[in-house]
Amino acid sequence: MSEVIKMEAIISSYENMEYLMSPRSVAIIGCSEKNMGGVALSNLLNMGYEGEIYPVHPKNNTVYGLRCYSSISELPDGVECAVIALKSTRVKQTLKELNEKNVKAAVILASGFAEVNEEGQKEQQEISQLLKENGIAACGPNCLGLINVNEMTPLYSADAPSSLIQGEVGLVSHSGSACIALMSSGSDLGFSYVISAGNEVGITTADYFRFLIEDEKTNIVVGVLESIKNPKEMSEVAELARKKGKPIIILKVGKSETGEKTALSHTGAIIGSSHLHEAFLKQNGFIEVSSYDEIITTTALLSKHRLNLPKNNGIGVMAISGGQLALSCDIAESAGLQIPDIEEKTKEDLAVVLPEYATISNPLDGTSDALFNTEIYKKCVIALTNDPNIDLLAICQDATSGLDSSQSALYQNVARAIADVSKSIKKPIVVFTHVSGGLDAPIHRILNSADIPLLQGAHASMKAIKKYIDYANSMDQLSQRKKSYDQDNRESLDLYISHFKGTSLSENESKRVLSRYEIPVTAEKVASKVEEARDYATEIGFPVAMKIDSPDILHKTEAKAVKLSISEDQKVISSFSEIMENAKKFQPDARINGVLIQEMVPKGIETIVAVKNDPLYGHYVTLGIGGTLVEMIKDFSIRILPIDQQDAYEMIHELKYSEIFKGYRGSKKADIDELAHVILKLSNLAIDHKNYFNEIEINPLVVLEEGRGVKAVDALITINR
Repeated sequence: MSEVIKMEAIISSYENMEYLMSPRSVAIIGCSEKNMGGVALSNLLNMGYEGEIYPVHPKNNTVYGLRCYSSISELPDGVECAVIALKSTRVKQTLKELNEKNVKAAVILASGFAEVNEEGQKEQQEISQLLKENGIAACGPNCLGLINVNEMTPLYSADAPSSLIQGEVGLVSHSGSACIALMSSGSDLGFSYVISAGNEVGITTADYFRFLIEDEKTNIVVGVLESIKNPKEMSEVAELARKKGKPIIILKVGKSETGEKTALSHTGAIIGSSHLHEAFLKQNGFIEVSSYDEIITTTALLSKHRLNLPKNNGIGVMAISGGQLALSCDIAESAGLQIPDIEEKTKEDLAVVLPEYATISNPLDGTSDALFNTEIYKKCVIALTNDPNIDLLAICQDATSGLDSSQSALYQNVARAIADVSKSIKKPIVVFTHVSGGLDAPIHRILNSADIPLLQGAHASMKAIKKYIDYANSMDQLSQRKKSYDQDNRESLDLYISHFKGTSLSENESKRVLSRYEIPVTAEKVASKVEEARDYATEIGFPVAMKIDSPDILHKTEAKAVKLSISEDQKVISSFSEIMENAKKFQPDARINGVLIQEMVPKGIETIVAVKNDPLYGHYVTLGIGGTLVEMIKDFSIRILPIDQQDAYEMIHELKYSEIFKGYRGSKKADIDELAHVILKLSNLAIDHKNYFNEIEINPLVVLEEGRGVKAVDALITINR
């Protein structure tokens, strides 16, 4: 018997999720007609829940006509899930009582936990431990609950909208208001599940995502997240989603300084850097959007073309108005979309059907002839989609709810033409209106029946198309790439690092570490005497740079301990004395190895390459433009480690000023291959010895012209003790 109890105790909360997501019986603890428990009960009754419902309240005999139990102990055996509509101070004891009745799942509505203060955080941790020990699958706290739309099962404490549509989208949100907004958006967004996750004390976002990806009726997952708490589990979920062909759309809120503070106070979660969140989402193939409108348009597009992804990046744009067409192209290009030229054969095919005054190109103005002659319209669509340079056709068409009956009838003919030809076209077709504000129902119906998305608003639509194309590219790339690295595990380097004292290495010591990984560094020597400085300068060759070499003086310029372009012996002698005096004056207790005599590196493009350690994501690498101006320019890209060579190249091309590497105003092309190699080598160094390194920074790393490589001019390494 004891063995049976032991086995039951190790059942995880995730294994009991079925009782949370699809319970056959529900108890509502603290249920009356004037509180959240009453709203939850009302939702169950109004949506036609077919399971057993057990209201619990010590003072009520009935609630909405149902018998009310005075305590949890009075409940019959076999209740699967409980909605806890009590104050935060009563939640822990209630969970203990529910566990005694073998209730396997709970929705905890109350606020007043980690989002409030340290006492609330402690209470939340105790509840979390209680849930884990007993395998209770819990939603919340600080949430509205959830709705299983497939089975019309709302464990939900706000009024469930009567317009709620059943569909293929699973929504998980830290914010309950986001659930309300998206369910009530007036769009035809259809849901399988709507989950207000709150503080995630029990079931996590990754758990919900995994459940939804495994759910046969859910094909698209949407997350409105204030934090990402468990990157490892989220990465595993992303891989599962790729294998099953189910996209995950993420709206990460709290990116601004003010937004971050607001998100922190709302859920009490650890909030990481917004740049790291973006890097994490990108590297794992999540689709990141920036608004509710983008969620709606991107989801609408994917719901029709999830299994018909474009092969490349070229889009065709078509309209029957030159003005709309020009604006569409402006917006498309601002969204980062490519509008390629079409081939001569395509132009010849279009010239046959369009009037002589038509401009035959991509984008294509079909003219009023195509509007009033749908056969011409069809041939235009076929010609564009047959062109090998076009992978998706975006059609601009007025279809707003304000159209009068004659306009609607005319545009319905256009919609039918698009729907008819789409049956024989394998490439995705997207129709969009220039303005939002509702859709013309008949036009929408025609396109919807042909599985053609009709999107609202040119900006949101073009962003959705860009997200869709990027998603297609990432699915292809991630399926082919392996996030691995060449592990060196050089014991000699570990031994070398272990000899250093303190937490920082001097510039020369840092470069000696870098050189172990074949990262090019400047020719240099540390002089402890002025005579050595003079000899080393002659050996290295004038002109030289002279700097203090100290693990304690990290900002050498501020200490006035740097001299550049020294070109003669006498200047070496005077500079040596001046640098040493300034350094000792700046920080009297600093450990000083001597003065670094260093080659002057030819002019090139100054960059910064650095690896740092984040408590949530671990080590990550940053590439930036600017050298000493990096903080002002703020042009950088980030990847979480490990990375591969392709990541390194992508980081270079993501920079706003990446064109500078291709040659600018007569300058020669820079050696981006060697820059990519250094990014990868530095990343490998950090991973191989991650227990030692806290931060590694090369600034500047000078990128010379193609064929001449790169050179680390200055470097700093901080180590863990």
